[in-house]
Parts: sequence; C-alpha cells; structure tokens
Amino acid sequence: MNTTSRRDFFRKSAGAIGAASALTMLPPVIRKALAVEAAVDTGSIKDIKHIVILMQENRSFDHYFGTLKGVRGFGDRFPLPLANGKSVFFQSNTTAGTPEIQPFRRDSTIANALIGSGAPHNFPDMQGAWAQGKMDRWIQFKGQVAMGYYLREDIPFQFALADAFTICDGYHCSILTGTDPNRIVFWSGSNFNPELRKKGINSTDTDSEPVNSRCWPSPSNWIAGNPQEADGTGQKNATTGAYNYKYVNNAFKWDTLPDVLQKNGISWHIYQNMNNNWTGAMNGCLAFQSFRTAQPGSPIYQHGLTGGPAAADGATNFLAQLKQDVMNDTLPQVSWVLPTQALAEHPGSSEGTAGAADFISDVLSALTSNPAVWSKTALFVTFDENDGFFDHLAMPAVPSYDANGNLMGKSTVPLDGEYFDASVGSYLNAADTVSGKIRPWGLSSRVPMYVVSPWSKGGWVNSQVFDHTSMGRFLEKRFDITIDAISPWHRAVCGDLTSCFDFVSPNDPVVPKLPDTSGYPAINTAQKALGNTGVITKAPVPATPLFQETGTRFSRAALRAAHQRARRGARPGLADLQQHRRPGRGVPRL
Repeated sequence: MNTTSRRDFFRKSAGAIGAASALTMLPPVIRKALAVEAAVDTGSIKDIKHIVILMQENRSFDHYFGTLKGVRGFGDRFPLPLANGKSVFFQSNTTAGTPEIQPFRRDSTIANALIGSGAPHNFPDMQGAWAQGKMDRWIQFKGQVAMGYYLREDIPFQFALADAFTICDGYHCSILTGTDPNRIVFWSGSNFNPELRKKGINSTDTDSEPVNSRCWPSPSNWIAGNPQEADGTGQKNATTGAYNYKYVNNAFKWDTLPDVLQKNGISWHIYQNMNNNWTGAMNGCLAFQSFRTAQPGSPIYQHGLTGGPAAADGATNFLAQLKQDVMNDTLPQVSWVLPTQALAEHPGSSEGTAGAADFISDVLSALTSNPAVWSKTALFVTFDENDGFFDHLAMPAVPSYDANGNLMGKSTVPLDGEYFDASVGSYLNAADTVSGKIRPWGLSSRVPMYVVSPWSKGGWVNSQVFDHTSMGRFLEKRFDITIDAISPWHRAVCGDLTSCFDFVSPNDPVVPKLPDTSGYPAINTAQKALGNTGVITKAPVPATPLFQETGTRFSRAALRAAHQRARRGARPGLADLQQHRRPGRGVPRL
C-alpha cells in the first residue's frame, strides 16, 4: 500500500470512529495525542525517551473487545473445541432448562452494567475454570456473570482508544490467579524467587504469592516522610509506637523493575496516592524488601512511596504532579501511574467504566500537555487480570501434571519455577480434581493492552503473544538492561512489545475522533438509579446470538514474512505487514 492509499484508509477509519461513537471530540489537548508526530531520530526504539505505564483492574479481552472488528473475538473462525464437540463459547451449566451458557451482553441501558458485579478471581477458581486447558468449567467455578460482555455503545471511550492506536489481542495476564500475583510479575518479572527457580525448586506460599497477601498492609495509613522499620515491618509512630503502615507476610528479596532501573542510572517515578490505591495493592513493589525498608531521602522512598504533592484535603494530587513534570520536561524515563480505587476500572467500583475512561483521558491529557514531550513518549495501558470474566482463547501454558503426578508434555526450555506446589497450604477447590497438587502458574486469560504513542496510532491490532513479563522485556530492549527474574520459558513464549510500533515511518497527519469523557458523573448517576436487575449476572433465555463487528484492521502481529526477514537480518517493512490484514471475524449483528 502506498502512502496515499494508507492515508485514505486512515481518513475512512476516522470517519467510521466518529460515526460509531456519535459523541463530541475530545478537547484539543487530547487530540494532540494523535496529531503530534513522533520525534523520529534513529528510527529505532531508542527514539522513545519516556515510557509511562498504567495498569487497571480486572477485565478480560472478550469481556471488553469480543465484538470489536478485526480482532480475535466472538467471530473467531477457529475457536477451541470442547470435549462434547461444541465450541468453547458454549459453556456447560447445571441449571435446569439452560444446559449451556453463551457470552451475553451486560446491557448498560437496563441495569448498572458499567458499575456492577464481577466474578470470582483467585487461584482456586481460576485453576478450576481452566481445567488443565480444557476450558470447559467457567460456569462451575465462576458463575454465569463471567460470561458478560460490553458493546461499543457501553464503553465508547475504550473502543475509540483501540480504534485510534494499537490494541493487543494476544496479551495475557501471567498467573492463573488474581490481582497481587499478577502485579508482582508485572513489577518484577516473576512471582517466584528466581534463585530457587534456578535450582529446580517449585514454589510454595513462602517464596511466591498464590493469593492476595503481601500488598495489603494493615494498618495502612501512609504518612509521607515517616521512617520505616529496619526489619521491613513498616512505618511506626515514634511517639506512640503504633504502626501507621504495617506490612504483612514475609518480603520478597529479588529486584523489582524500579530496583533494576535505579541500579542502572535510569530515572523513574511512581505517580500515586499511597492512601487510595486499594490499600497498596496497585503497587506490587510493596511485597519486596527494598521498598519495605526504604527510608526518607533514599531514591526508592522518594520515587516509589510518595507519589505527588498533597492537596488541601490531604490527598495526593499525583496527576497534577505528572502534568507539571511533563510541562517542565522533567518526566522520568520510566513512570508508573497508579489509579485510585474508584477509578481503577474494577467491577463494583463507584465510578465504573465511565469514570475509569475519564481517568485514562486525564492521564493522556497530562502527557500531551507538552507536545515536545509526547512526541517522544509511549503509554502502555493494560489490566492485571481478568476478574474471572470469560475469554475464549486458550492460554499458552507449561505442560500440566495429571492427578497421579505425571507430567503430560515436554518443553525445549527449562520449566523450573513454572509450577506451584499446592500440597503446602489450602489453595485448591475441592471440586477441582482434574490435576494433582503441582499446578502450572500460567499463562492465564487475555486482558486488553492499549499501546498509545505517536509510533502506534492508526487502529492496528497486534496478535503476538505477550504477558506481564513483556513490559520488563520492553524496558530491557530500550535501556540495554537485564531483568534477571524473567524466566527462560516466558522469554521463549512471550514477546517484548516492540512489534507494536512502527519506528521508521510512524507519522500520519490524520486525527481520528475520540469521545468526550467529561460527562461520566451523569452516566454513573443514571447507572446507579437503574440498579442490578439480574441481566448482568445471568444469561438471557433464549441465548442471544453472538456477533462481532465486521471490517478489517491492519495487523502488526509476528508474521511469517517478518520472521523470515528477521532471520536474514532485515527489518520487516510496512508493506510486508500490511499484506496481512486481519479480517473482522464477525457475523452480522442481529
């Protein structure tokens, strides 16, 4: 495709986005995210000077984007077959009269679907639903609510962000369990002591995190500037002896990503409110010794445990600090932005998906407040885990052990440390009898990943397999560092996110439309008034036929042509990639 036809495609796409959303354009400061050209210098990853990372909460890919055109969604032509011969979309159910449950819409026009219920999401139920890769027990272990999904009109901003930039439809959370284990992988590269992994020792709850524990201090009243105990137990009031912030469980001692960056002289900062981030759970580094023992004045304390300036009400205004750093051109090389509890996109949060969209918009607004900085910035927005929401794609996984302890497969790379020994503690559901006590960690279900930058605009899809270790590997690639905690298996199976970018010729003048998010309080008020009528927790009878938006989307997946060129030492060109357009695997909407 030549330059002219490429621009025509984007112009048509821009019109489609505007028509689909039927909403006003964002303020000019947000449109800059698409209008500002990438600052191309070397034509490589080195042109990215600032990496900003935002991890939201608890949404699966199908739950958000099963109906999005041009991705591997509900129109998948090759869905996983179940043992009964039907596709993975027909989950068995024991309720009389409804033997099977299909995905169904969480209709925000008739219930509080944008705010309401989630599904079980922890080690026992995730292992049970996965069923050793059979993927046939979602209803048994998650309930019908797990099968709910949204349409474009329910979450217009999220769809528009995917249409304007790059969406990954092969990005998985790392661990077959919940929030903290996945965030620990995201923040360090591993959920299991890498030194024990190298010795061939499987993990237990002493050296790994099977369920939420270490990132939930109790009590949890953080006071910036207070010293911490030398033994890593937390902050203690020098006058009263009472703890302001007390960590629980033993600390992990391998390096976090911030530790690695600090040791290599790479600037970093975590923008956060320590007293409003799910009691610390957003910050997976709180499981680690280096953060638990950090003292005022130290780099880890200053950049990892403060956040931003305090507002008059005592809350940390971290977004104001982020914007100020962008305006002053003092944005660190690597930044993490942690949402508040209400804006983390977690099911049941008071601000729901609409408030979360406004939060992401605010982050993007801060980053684009200085076009010169945004022209050298990449923003990654993903989710820690799927909250138990259904995703139909079988996740890559290490070979399983059967109920008798026999390994049912082989690997060409070491599998040390890729298993959890559930004979210690109580972490399995009694109904989960497919496997024995040795359980694979992951990968787990797909979650959305938006790659938002001047090098990734244009509504692309990337289908390469990624997981939370991919973020660490992207940092490795950009800064020539090594994250020792990332296992050989993850390095062999998962990519490093560089294929999401066009570093050579990224710029195009077209500015697609994005919906305005400022009206989210009215949306949430209306949602709360609707209440929960049951339509977001139970499938309709009869089932609603599945559909997916029709159309195509250009792909930057790991394609055969790209691999062939890579082996010859050449970089795949745009023309090579565009030959592999991904059709919208959809059927017409009924």
